[in-house]
Amino acid sequence: MTPVIVTPPSEEPLTLAEAKQHCRIETAVTEDDALVEAYIGAAVDQMQRELDYYLAEQTWKQSFGSFDCVRIWQRPVAEVVSVEYLDADSQTQTLDDAEYRLEAHALGSKLVRAGSSWPTVASRSDAVTVTYSLGVAVGDIPPALKAALMLHVGFLYANRESSSDTAIRPTGAYDALVWPFRRLSV
Repeated sequence: MTPVIVTPPSEEPLTLAEAKQHCRIETAVTEDDALVEAYIGAAVDQMQRELDYYLAEQTWKQSFGSFDCVRIWQRPVAEVVSVEYLDADSQTQTLDDAEYRLEAHALGSKLVRAGSSWPTVASRSDAVTVTYSLGVAVGDIPPALKAALMLHVGFLYANRESSSDTAIRPTGAYDALVWPFRRLSV
């Protein structure tokens, strides 16, 4: 099932002041502030979706049909907050933290049993629900990703009028900055 955000980030990875400085908007308050903030949100959203790499601490929830298929594609997973499951009688149970661990792999994190076997779950597509926190603290965002965000916001600000031949994000330097964070396809 599709991951669902539970608690959004409390702050953006790029501040309005940083974006305005990059865009060379010199006044403290401008009528473009709301526009620049919208561009920050759009650039962050696109980067996170493109890379499956989340730039600010947030909490998500995802359901799975069984314990065998619990893989979290988003990165970086900071911790598993809880693992709940529907037992054979469809009663909600919470798995003790000591009964599992999270292993990070190139294609995402996987929930691994620390004991002998997983509990029996109901035969449903949402039998297992994992709540997890992901993202990095805003102060720990890799400089390359922060620079790519600034390039993207600057590009959107400079190219506000859409046309069929205008790209939706910068290329070249942007691509070079985010390339090390891309997940290679198999």
